[in-house]
Amino acid sequence: MIRSIVFWVGLCLALWAWAGYPATLLMLVRRDRRVALPTGPGTLPSVTIIVPVYNGEHALERKLSNCLKLEYPSDRFEIVVVSDGSTDSSPRIASRFAREHANIRLVQSVSRIGKSAAQNLAVRMTDGDVLLLTDVDAILAPDALRLAARRFQDPGVGCVTGHVVWGSSDNPGRAESENLYWRFEHAIWAREAALGTLACASGPCMAVRRALFQEIDPRYGDDVVLPLDVLRQGARIAYEPALTALDVSTTGAAAAIRARARMTLRSVRGTMSRHGVFSPVRRPTLFAAVVSHKLLRWATPFLFLAVLGSAISLSLAGQAVARGVLALQCAWLATAAIGYAAHHLGVRIPVVAAACDLTLDNVGMLIGVTRALLGRCEIAYQPRGQ
Repeated sequence: MIRSIVFWVGLCLALWAWAGYPATLLMLVRRDRRVALPTGPGTLPSVTIIVPVYNGEHALERKLSNCLKLEYPSDRFEIVVVSDGSTDSSPRIASRFAREHANIRLVQSVSRIGKSAAQNLAVRMTDGDVLLLTDVDAILAPDALRLAARRFQDPGVGCVTGHVVWGSSDNPGRAESENLYWRFEHAIWAREAALGTLACASGPCMAVRRALFQEIDPRYGDDVVLPLDVLRQGARIAYEPALTALDVSTTGAAAAIRARARMTLRSVRGTMSRHGVFSPVRRPTLFAAVVSHKLLRWATPFLFLAVLGSAISLSLAGQAVARGVLALQCAWLATAAIGYAAHHLGVRIPVVAAACDLTLDNVGMLIGVTRALLGRCEIAYQPRGQ
C-alpha cells in the first residue's frame, strides 16, 4: 500500500511540475502582454548599473566597454563596480575606467563579503531611480536599459527580468542544452508574468525600482529574494524577452554540479525565508505558482528516486504501469550515461547530451536541497583555482 502511494504521488507531482503546470499556463495565456515604448528623454528614469566582481580581470574590461555602449543617455545612467575583496587587477581596471568616464565609479570591500552583500554596499551609495543588477561575465544587449525603462512606465511594475542566452567557447554543447532548457523556462516566465505570479528573475539582467529595493541577506541570491520582496510590497515582476544578456556556460560535469548545487542552496533558503509572501491563504494563486514552478522543480531528483525505488518493488510484484515507468527511467539514465561517456570521447549527440546535462543539473539540485535542509549556507563563492 505504502509503495503504491509513494509511486503514484511521486509520479503525479513530477508530471505536474514538468508537463501539467506548463500546459496549464499555455492554455491560460497564449502570449505575453506588452506595453508601449516611452516616447522621449523626459520619460527615462535614471539607472544605476551594479556590477559586483571578485577576481574578474578576465571579463571586467569587456563588461565595462559593453555597458558604456548601451543605447541610453550617458547623463541618465551610471555604472558602479563593486570589488568584493578582489586580489587581482580588477580594482585597477575599474579605476582606470572611472578616471576616463564620469559615469563609472568603483566601490571596494576590503574583505570578501559575497555577491549579495557587495550589491547592498553599492546600493547604499547610489540614488538612481532604477537599479540594474548584472554579472561581470554577462554581456547586455545594446537596448537593455531602454527596454527596462519601457517596462517601468507601468507604475505597477517593480522589477523587470530579461532573457539570458548562454554561450561557451570551451563547451558549446553545454550551452546548447542550457539554451534549450531556458527557452522552456522563459516561456513559463512570460505566462506567469502575464498572470502576475512570476516570482523569480535572472541574475545577469534584472532591474528593480530603487524605492522597492530591500537589502539582501548575504546567504541568499538576489534573483530569488528581490522579486519576492517586490511582490510583498504590492508590485509585479515583468518579463521582457527582448532584454537579453549573453552569459558564460559552465564547463565540465563537476563544475555544472557545483554551480547548480550552490544556486539551489541559496535559492531554496532565500525562497523559504519569504514564505509569507506566497501564503496559501492570502495569495493562493501565487502559492500554487511557487509550489508548481519552484518547490516541485527542486524536489524533482527526490521524486525521481522515490518513483524509481517504488517502481522496482511494484514491478517485482507484477504491476504493469510500474514496469513501464521503470523502463522509461532506466532508459533515461542509460541515455544520460551514454551522453556523459560521449562527451569525454569528444562526441556530442544533441538529444543524448541534453539528457546528460539535465541529469547533472538534477544531481546538483539534490545536493543543494540536501544542504539547505541541513541548514548549510554559502555566502561567498570561491572559484576553483583561486
